[in-house]
Amino acid sequence: MPAMHADNKEFLALVIKRTHRASDRDWFLCAERAVRVIARRKEFLTSDDVWEWLKDLDVSTPDNRAMGSVFLNAARDRVIQPIQQWEISKRPACHMRPVRKWKSLVI
Repeated sequence: MPAMHADNKEFLALVIKRTHRASDRDWFLCAERAVRVIARRKEFLTSDDVWEWLKDLDVSTPDNRAMGSVFLNAARDRVIQPIQQWEISKRPACHMRPVRKWKSLVI
């Protein structure tokens, strides 16, 4: 297993692959769709926006870290790009931790 460094792309790719594999397929597809729809409507978005979109759907995933794969896939597909800004999550489960803001490339 690669060394655990924040800048280690190989390790990051492995983690993303594992969380994607562990996610529920329906949840993952709905989350990917949500990012694309939200990115067409808003200039900036966070994972909170996607969680809000998903809350009324009958989908869930055993590992919420799979949201990272959703956002990185959307970035790879040039739908969004990360920016150097964060905001405090509105989700109680996140205990006010910062979440990254992403810029829409399709608005």
